[in-house]
Amino acid sequence: MRRVAIAAFFGSLLAAGGIGCAAAQMPAQHLPPEQHQNGIAYVTGGQLQTRWDAFEKAADRFPLALEFVRRAPHRDLYLPGAHVTLRDAGGKKLLDVEVNGPFLLARVPPGEYKVTATYAGHTEKRSIRVKQSGNDRVLIEWPQAA
Repeated sequence: MRRVAIAAFFGSLLAAGGIGCAAAQMPAQHLPPEQHQNGIAYVTGGQLQTRWDAFEKAADRFPLALEFVRRAPHRDLYLPGAHVTLRDAGGKKLLDVEVNGPFLLARVPPGEYKVTATYAGHTEKRSIRVKQSGNDRVLIEWPQAA
């Protein structure tokens, strides 16, 4: 009798959608807390799909959004673990961080910046101009051999 009651309970949950695709029903995770370095607020991450979605949606709320990817034969691979430095136009180092996902979102004032990103011994450099309004999204990619 007890087994029948348990089966009926779970059957009603399945019919009502209470079990099954629980992951699809879970809300997307939020961004990790902002960190600060030299007066710049930033977040890194996005390695898991739910976090990736949160970073993708939040990128427009940050003046600077960097994405890190390695070219691969059949699809691009988003990279965690790049070491990134961000310098202002005068050469002052503002950020010196290792990102723990394929995104680095930073609250920087408008201006000219230089980004250096190193992954697996390969370094990529970019010059970036952050405007007064909107945001600058920059894809930093390494060749397949990286």
